This record gives sequence, structure tokens and C-alpha cells, in this order.
Amino acid sequence: YEELHQFHLLLPKILKPSGVYSYFNGLASDNFFFQMVYGRVVQVELQQLQLQTRFEQLRVAELGDEVWQGVKNKYWHFPLYFLPIVTHAAESGQQGELDTAQQQP
Repeated sequence: YEELHQFHLLLPKILKPSGVYSYFNGLASDNFFFQMVYGRVVQVELQQLQLQTRFEQLRVAELGDEVWQGVKNKYWHFPLYFLPIVTHAAESGQQGELDTAQQQP
């Protein structure tokens, strides 16, 4: 997480004013509760940098065991993936407020 955090500190300077940023939201990918907690932690961290994060829910097709053969650890375990979409708060119309019903994973 530390490397992701360090990169996020650079985002306000490198993300174009109308740009969109995303990342692989795989923190705690084997525990749904903690996956939601990490999503919220990143969302608050980015909000402090004047960036807004919303999560788009995407259904993930059930992958059979054969897909994971030869893979040491499955990196996704749930039927839903929460795709993070990050923009500058001013571009999205948000001024640092969290609309938890819309943005929380």
C-alpha cells in the first residue's frame, strides 16, 4: 500500500485538470469487509488531496478453478469489482464533500 500511497501524493500535480485516474482495486482481495475498508481509506486519502473517487460496480463472471491453475494466489474472490474512478474535485463538481451513498465501495 505504501507505494500506492506515495504515487497518490503525486496525483494532484500530474493528473490533468480534466484527467481521469484509476488503479487496480485489489487491496485485501480475499476479504470483502477489508476490501471495502481499504477502498474507503484510499477515497479519504485522495479527498484530502482535493481528488474525488467514485467506485463503479462491475460484475465479474464466475471463473472456474481451471483459470487459477498454476496461480499461487487468486487475486480476486468476489462477484463484484469496484472500479475506482478518480478526478479532480473541482472537475467533478465536488468541493471535498463525501457523498457516501454514491462514492463508497
